[in-house]
Amino acid sequence: MWFGIPYWINNEVVEYTENALIAWRNWGGHIWRWQLHEVAACCTDVEEVFDYRTTRSPRLFELIGAPRYNRRNIRISLENLDALARKQ
Repeated sequence: MWFGIPYWINNEVVEYTENALIAWRNWGGHIWRWQLHEVAACCTDVEEVFDYRTTRSPRLFELIGAPRYNRRNIRISLENLDALARKQ
């Protein structure tokens, strides 16, 4: 991960439905979800959601602009996932 400098962080899976959903949370309490939507036998759309309502300080997240940064990071994350899937 990257926030001005590279770093590692442990996450905990908090929601899981096979072939449909995985969600994870770190020490801050906010949650990321990948929701999977099959569009054909060979293809799946992935929707990534950043949910900071469960964070320890939602207002602080808004003040530092985390929702805006995370929109950009979600796009990058999904592009990386797409590139990885295309290698398979």
